[in-house]
Amino acid sequence: MSKTAKSQPSTDLTVGLVYFSPTGSTKKVCEAIAATISAKPPIRLDITRPGRPEKGNLSNMNLLVVGSPVYVARLPLLASERLSSVFSDLPKRKMPAVAVSVYGDVVLGTGLKQLVNLMAKTGFNVVGAGAFIGEHSNKKYMGAGAGETEGRPDEADLVVAKEFGASVRQKWLNGSDISSIKDIQSAKVPFKFKFYDEKSFRRFLGPIEVDANKCSKCNVCVNVCPVGCVDDQTFLKIDAHAKNCIGCAACLKACPEAARTQVVKLKWLVKLAEGMATFNKKRGTPVYYT
Repeated sequence: MSKTAKSQPSTDLTVGLVYFSPTGSTKKVCEAIAATISAKPPIRLDITRPGRPEKGNLSNMNLLVVGSPVYVARLPLLASERLSSVFSDLPKRKMPAVAVSVYGDVVLGTGLKQLVNLMAKTGFNVVGAGAFIGEHSNKKYMGAGAGETEGRPDEADLVVAKEFGASVRQKWLNGSDISSIKDIQSAKVPFKFKFYDEKSFRRFLGPIEVDANKCSKCNVCVNVCPVGCVDDQTFLKIDAHAKNCIGCAACLKACPEAARTQVVKLKWLVKLAEGMATFNKKRGTPVYYT
């Protein structure tokens, strides 16, 4: 690749996308960001599904865009584990990278900061970080409605994602990182979430119930589950392995017949915990750092 001016990175830069995206929102944002970093199609590594994904040529990328949703104000445990596995196989060099978190406009908490720290610890030169908003799947599919997050990320969100990508592109050859930034949005877990984390939340999730009269046996739910809770023998029944469910709502959102329902144990307590959170009444906006 020929040398270019620092303010004008080459359109031939090779961008890698690594994302954990059960409902597709994080993937959508990451793709929009990558589109304005380089004219070349990105090389994708989807770590959402079970099993060890093919690494492709990630070690030869010029820059990685790494994305994950935020669950209960934190980086999901499963996403952290799978990202760590992918990162462990990469050469220990200061590859430029971008961290992307997508949350349901309740509270970002430490999700983005955890992702930045994980990447920096691995040896990445984190040149940008962004917090974007997606549909609050649990809130929607547990009967509370998604409110202002319905249908997000939408076109307005993707415009911001592209602006972020363009900002990263301009910074490309600068070589500086953002690992020292202390004020990444809400870089702490509010007290009301201290005892309401991802593990405790799972205790309130019962099995997924299926309306056999609506189910078309299309197997979409089988294909999208990130932990293999659903298989072609159980999708018409209450899931046999619901204890492994991470509450991502991917199968509920993907079902074309709306045949699936999430059972919540002690629903009154979940509603009480939700009531303690400060839900935005106005449309929340993405924020990014470069």
